[in-house]
Amino acid sequence: MGRMGHGHETHDEMDQTPLRKDDPLDILKVRLAKGEITAEEFREMREILESH
Repeated sequence: MGRMGHGHETHDEMDQTPLRKDDPLDILKVRLAKGEITAEEFREMREILESH
């Protein structure tokens, strides 16, 4: 719905949302990918963020 005729979507937004530098969850994802935090630390911090 609402996707036809726009022509500017280059990916499925439900499957691959672009990372935003100012989004705390995206920052966590980057830190996890870089190995700066463990998967357990990621889960704990994500739960904290999502509870607020």
